[in-house]
Amino acid sequence: MKNKILIAIVLTLFITNTGFCTNQTSDPVWLTQSSGAQYNQRPFLGFTATATGGVINDAQVQIDSTGDWAGGDLVDRRYHPTYLDLFKGMGSASVTVVYRPDVSLTYGTWYVRVMVWNSTADSDANRNSNWVQTTFTITNPGASTLDETASSGDTIRDDHFNDLRTAINNLRTITGCTAYSWSGDWPVNNTVQIKASHIHELRSALGDDDDDDTDTPFYYLTGSYPRYTNSTSNGDGNVATGSSIRAIHINELRGASADYTDPH
Repeated sequence: MKNKILIAIVLTLFITNTGFCTNQTSDPVWLTQSSGAQYNQRPFLGFTATATGGVINDAQVQIDSTGDWAGGDLVDRRYHPTYLDLFKGMGSASVTVVYRPDVSLTYGTWYVRVMVWNSTADSDANRNSNWVQTTFTITNPGASTLDETASSGDTIRDDHFNDLRTAINNLRTITGCTAYSWSGDWPVNNTVQIKASHIHELRSALGDDDDDDTDTPFYYLTGSYPRYTNSTSNGDGNVATGSSIRAIHINELRGASADYTDPH
């Protein structure tokens, strides 16, 4: 009789500790950034996660320069209850979350890891996933045109457009947006004439008040659409064919893609 009781206790412990529970989460997956596309020292970092029998209601992200997860440069932030404003996209069974640290990081390569919880296991003792680690690199924008401010009379070059397209593609990736279908006549190596339609494509890919497209990084992070300056008075997001491409058109896209500030 004693042996039967002991066996029953052992089986009970085994079932309890091996996860016969309907509320679990898969390990989160980091969304890969485009190589050399991250210039912001408060970068946007995206990951996905899925819960079974609950919702993703908590996450912890750590950023460290060496990957030992210790020392003075460790940035350790947990969504609940203190850092709700740093995480965008929590609260569903399947989430695409964008995290942005509240401190500026130095240029170079950083290690980052994330762990998530679902709604029935939000204590430290009941974390639902493993730590999932990756790296990202913040590139000094001196190597690109994104830190420049265009002025009236400057020559508009194809690298102004290509740097913006690379940065916007990266933002679409980390916010879970679908890949943007760029036109086939994009400016490359000064072989294609820069046109008003190229400005409109960049605006549409980032987010545009004229398009009302929710599948854009700007809308995902702010819930709104940016409004841009136009060379015509028609009030929409297009720069009219035949009109001049102005310095402000470039500067507004640079600002909106870096910090998600509405130009107007």
